[in-house]
Amino acid sequence: VVMAGYELDEIQRQVVQYFKDVPANPRNNVDNGGVATTTNLHPYKLPFHSSSLGKIYRALPVRHHHTLSLTWQIPSICSHWRTKPAEYLAHLLGHEASGSILAVLKQRGWATGCSAGTGDDGEGDSSMHALFGFSFSLSEEGVQHWEKVIGVVFSYLGMLKYYFNEGYVDENGEKKE
Repeated sequence: VVMAGYELDEIQRQVVQYFKDVPANPRNNVDNGGVATTTNLHPYKLPFHSSSLGKIYRALPVRHHHTLSLTWQIPSICSHWRTKPAEYLAHLLGHEASGSILAVLKQRGWATGCSAGTGDDGEGDSSMHALFGFSFSLSEEGVQHWEKVIGVVFSYLGMLKYYFNEGYVDENGEKKE
């Protein structure tokens, strides 16, 4: 699909110009009667090589806005569509109530907003892997303390891990009596 703000003839001219050397690769339609099938995708690896992990990539902002994004690559979670673990974790991380990551960061004057999750564009959660992201809108002060912001996130993740492993909360995140 090609979308552009040009006349159709101009779009066609550009598509032909730029893609004329790309060989056609017709795909055979497989009709399996609408039955869902699965394929063993274990031979395929996660998208990022281990040497590219644990890195900090800085980008010069085009506008005056500072974002800190943390991304984890994890195995596909498609098979967990009923329990939605990524949505659950996104809810816990993105919560804005007292004691939440964002509440702590706002109190310190380091962040003004956050978002978390895999996204539903197919890139964030596919049949081979998932990319879980956690992003913050940082204040000027937060930019100066970006390492401490990351520390708050990992401290919170450690707390969640402890509470779940020790059985203090149930699978719904509710405190056990």
